[in-house]
Formats: sequence, structure tokens, C-alpha cells
Amino acid sequence: GDFFATTGGGFYRTTNAGINWVRFMEDLDVRSICFDVNDNIYIGALWDGLYRSTNNGNNWKKLAFNNTSIYSIVINSEQTIFVCAEGTIYKSTNNGDNWILSNSGLTIYQNTKLFVSRNDILFASNGYGVFKSTNNGISWFNSNNELGGQYVYKFNECKNGNIFAGSYGKGLFKT
Repeated sequence: GDFFATTGGGFYRTTNAGINWVRFMEDLDVRSICFDVNDNIYIGALWDGLYRSTNNGNNWKKLAFNNTSIYSIVINSEQTIFVCAEGTIYKSTNNGDNWILSNSGLTIYQNTKLFVSRNDILFASNGYGVFKSTNNGISWFNSNNELGGQYVYKFNECKNGNIFAGSYGKGLFKT
């Protein structure tokens, strides 16, 4: 399969395990990349919104959030897309064509990182700690008691269901 990497100037795709790379969208500062089950690609850019490609990155359509930074994109098993746009969480149930707010109970912070587990529990981490949603982003609750108010840069789920959280300067946590 293809592999993708982001940098401060666009993103890259390789079709031969990293021997050669092709650069796309070089004018964008890409901050997030995500794929849906149909292999559509979504990228979020600093100060330039959200884009979607339906043909492996060859062509792009700007979907939303003009002049807005997209810091994080996740897609759950129902193909609902969640984005962090300047600290506010939005969701779309129609491939990014329309968006609604999805941040009830969530403290707003610009660089919020999102993660969705295999059982569709959503996590959001920002400068105020870690928040969790068990109802598809309708509401969020603070789960700092589990992580002690850490700012988590990256979540990752193992095959056995354990979720690891890499924090800023405080180490690695495991569920």
C-alpha cells in the first residue's frame, strides 16, 4: 500500500515502501492527515482549513474552515469525521460536506489532539487535560483523574485494546 508523511510544506506519498516520494500540496503546512474506509484522504492545514481527496491525493477539494487551523482529524467506525479547528471540535456525518459543533463540556484550547478508540470512545487532549466522549461527541467529560491533568500529544491503541498516552514531559501512560 501507499504511505504518507507530512512536513511543514505539504505532504508526501510513496508507493514503493519509501524508495521514492512524491510531494503534494507543498504550499500548505499540513498538521493532520486521516483516511476513511473508502480511502478518501483528509488533511488539515495551519491557517488553511480542511481538504479531501477521493483519488489517492491526485486532486483535492477544500471542504471547510477557511483561514482556520486544523490540528487534528479522526474518523470513527460509523464514518463520522471529527476535527479540531482552532480548539473547537466539529463533526460531520456526510464526508465533510456539512459540520456541526461537537464540544459540549470540552474546555476550548487551540491545539487539541483527538483520538478515537476501536470501540468509538473519543478522547481530546489539550492544555487543560484529557477529555472523553462516549456518545459520539455529543458531550465530553474531564477524565483528568485518570491521567492527572496531562497534556497528551499522542494516543495509540494496541491490538489487545490497551491505549497508550504519550504526555508532554510526564512520560507514557497506559489504560
